[in-house]
Amino acid sequence: MWRSRSIRRRQPRAQGLHDSLTITSLGARRCRCCAILGAAATPNAVDNTAPTPTALTSTSQSLAFATPASSCAAPGGSSAGPICVLKGSATVTVEAMNPQPASIGTSLTWTLTPDTNNFTIGSGAPTISGGPGTVISFQPTIAGDFVLAVYSGNSLLRTVQIAIVQAMLIAPNSQFTLSNTLAGTGSSGIKTTTTSILAPGQIPMYLRAWYLLQGGGALQNVGTSGIVIGDVGNLTVDSFQVDYPSTPDGFGTEVPGGSLPMLDTLRMNSDAGGSNVFRMSMAPADPGTSPSAPSAGVLLGIQSGDSPMYAWLLTSFGQTWDLTQGTVSFTEFIAGFSASFPQTYLALNQASWSLVLSGDNDAGWTPDSDATVTGNQQLGAASAAMQVRGPSYALSNKIVYSQP
Repeated sequence: MWRSRSIRRRQPRAQGLHDSLTITSLGARRCRCCAILGAAATPNAVDNTAPTPTALTSTSQSLAFATPASSCAAPGGSSAGPICVLKGSATVTVEAMNPQPASIGTSLTWTLTPDTNNFTIGSGAPTISGGPGTVISFQPTIAGDFVLAVYSGNSLLRTVQIAIVQAMLIAPNSQFTLSNTLAGTGSSGIKTTTTSILAPGQIPMYLRAWYLLQGGGALQNVGTSGIVIGDVGNLTVDSFQVDYPSTPDGFGTEVPGGSLPMLDTLRMNSDAGGSNVFRMSMAPADPGTSPSAPSAGVLLGIQSGDSPMYAWLLTSFGQTWDLTQGTVSFTEFIAGFSASFPQTYLALNQASWSLVLSGDNDAGWTPDSDATVTGNQQLGAASAAMQVRGPSYALSNKIVYSQP
């Protein structure tokens, strides 16, 4: 018996970007896919190293804009929502991968189209640099929501929603308060608070910061739900020393545990980024301190503080300690990141402060006339390099005892 057999002919492959649109921080090459989009992870302020980024993937060909209900896409999964980024943060770079046929790669064109409902916070869209070709970039200079699209001729290949959010400090409702709360504790120690209350006057450094977040859409709230703001503490100076009147003189010198500037947090830091770099004391701001509700945009407020403690050996080198000296200085950065790029931080504002730890042993540590808490009295524009990598001062410092 003869059986007929159909002949299956190979169909010509349509041109396009096969697989999907993958979004990741600059430089990742984790999968064979359509395109790579991202912002470089914030580097270590000392050695300029940065963690390896994690990819996002999009299979969209829709030209629709994101809505206020859209959740920002997060790394490690499919980008069902917009890619969110803070205005003024790192350059966003996009590379088309695996164009089929490969010959179309040099002629790919890109558009970044703004939502016409972007209200009045910016006009147009960020300028695309590069192209035609497989690699383009843009600076997130205009807040709003957009659609990034890549074409081969008139054929739409892939799209991704972009939400750029700006954060503006509301100065009248923000504060940076320093208080001289230095006091002795036990026979060989310094404390800087007598209470666990996060409030001005109770701890040496207290801050509150209110921000207006403005994203896309008529109400300027597209992408705002994916923005996180917090307090990043950096140790910038550490010359604290305890003196022992031995022969020769002995010293207990604090060693911070890393090169300066140094991250200062009790949280367990990791290359995953996100909130791990913020001070442990950070909390939402008291709603009673909130500005009036805006007609558009979203309010976000935080409060934070720091109250270091110091302890050392009562006796060393056969002698009881007799005095302390030196300064420990910090810079507080109010910084933000997005759910899409949790390894990319933007320093929004900053303020610096110092503990002058000079004192004598009078049945315990007693501050002398120079001992104080000093520094800025308000949050200013961010200008210094912010450290969000490496070891934490709060978890790594120790006193090293030596004689010359």
